[in-house]
Amino acid sequence: MRNTTTLGASASPSPPVAHPPAPPRLTRAASQALEAFRDGWGGADPALRIRADGSGGGGTAPDLFLGFVERDSSLDPGEVEVAVHPYPIRIDPASARRLVSWEVDFGESDGHRGFRLRPGRCAGPSSLAQKVEEALDQHVNPLVESHGGAIHLLEVTDDGTARVEMRGGCQGCAAARDTLTDLVTRILLKDVPGLSRVEDVTDHNAGKNPFLVSLTVGR
Repeated sequence: MRNTTTLGASASPSPPVAHPPAPPRLTRAASQALEAFRDGWGGADPALRIRADGSGGGGTAPDLFLGFVERDSSLDPGEVEVAVHPYPIRIDPASARRLVSWEVDFGESDGHRGFRLRPGRCAGPSSLAQKVEEALDQHVNPLVESHGGAIHLLEVTDDGTARVEMRGGCQGCAAARDTLTDLVTRILLKDVPGLSRVEDVTDHNAGKNPFLVSLTVGR
């Protein structure tokens, strides 16, 4: 796994994207390490660029690239900027899809200390959870990606319930209930024998970029 911290060239800022792809989760250790790198980076207004190369299939993590760039630098082709705290993240949809079942961590690995990918917080029967993640990666997330969304598996319970979290444009979306019923549940129950139900545990009130917003018209 390769990890880089680089500076970007100055250029005209790019316009914001209404429904960006969902960035990967950063563990507390990764966030603390990035803060330390940012302090030593020297730039005034940083954005974090995240790339993931390789398929990441078969439980193998894709190659991870991290780097700080100036916010006034131009976006790479296909890249969008996601407004998150404490600094925006620049990521392309393909990388976001490769990282949907992973989280960025920082620690010791093979005798070296650095950033690494580890499976997201998914617990439960390993074979069943793996099949759910494969179905999400192959059949669900490519469909919601166009809305800037992603569906992440948190766990599979002993009774066969897949507890999922919606991210990006799906979090807080007015159509989230339909997405869960008509898309996520339908595909997962069809593709994963032994799965009994799908439960959405997303905090939809915390959604920052919902694809659809409910409007209340007052009289």
